[in-house]
Amino acid sequence: MKKIEAIIRVSKFQEVKEALHAIDIDFFSYVDSIGVGNEKNRKGSYRGTSYDTEFISRRTLTIVVRDINLKKTIDCLLKSAYTGEVGASMLKEMGCEYVIVGHSERRQMHQEADESIAAKALQVLDSGMTPVICVGETADERNSGRAEEIVCSQVAKQVSVLQDRLADCLIAYEPVWAIGTGKVASAQVAQDMHRAIRLQLAEFDEDVASHVGILYGGSVKPDNAVELFAMPDIDGGLVGGASLNPQDFLAICQA
Repeated sequence: MKKIEAIIRVSKFQEVKEALHAIDIDFFSYVDSIGVGNEKNRKGSYRGTSYDTEFISRRTLTIVVRDINLKKTIDCLLKSAYTGEVGASMLKEMGCEYVIVGHSERRQMHQEADESIAAKALQVLDSGMTPVICVGETADERNSGRAEEIVCSQVAKQVSVLQDRLADCLIAYEPVWAIGTGKVASAQVAQDMHRAIRLQLAEFDEDVASHVGILYGGSVKPDNAVELFAMPDIDGGLVGGASLNPQDFLAICQA
């Protein structure tokens, strides 16, 4: 079975979700590693808000967030406020290990450019976490025959900034037209794009291309996971809606 870099929300972690929300962390989800870790229980606080890390350390959660604020990250050394945003240092303090950057919603609704996405990825790396860099095309871009051009351009701009540090990143291919729509790229369509992404990386460094994990994030479900994960250039899934259903998520993990 292939390793799946999966994103999951689990309702029994409500108290952790509330603790993260209380300190303005716009989390995406977190992964429970039951029975791992025996850190000493402790309490901490940030911005005057008390949070209990006993539950976190006792269960050793891998926390994954959707995004960071670049200005907040830079300004954190000066302890300046930037209300409603979250910096990488804050996430690292909470034990976060992965940060999703460049999600289509950030690109479309906040007009985030590839250059700022790469800068965020660098901040995540410098803070000791792993960026999950999202790339993908819209329905119009695919229908006009420009899907591969658009995605490879997004990847190339990350390469130009991150260089060999890409080896410490994950890339998630998310066809925008498949996110939350119930639509899904066929396994072959997904494989073709993943292969194009890997070849784009190989133009910079073949070793980096062979080591970077490329995840598929377009409506992964139990009924398509086996076929998707059997493809040679699909290294796992960025699982969204299906992770809300424990039975569905377990079936994906077993694919």
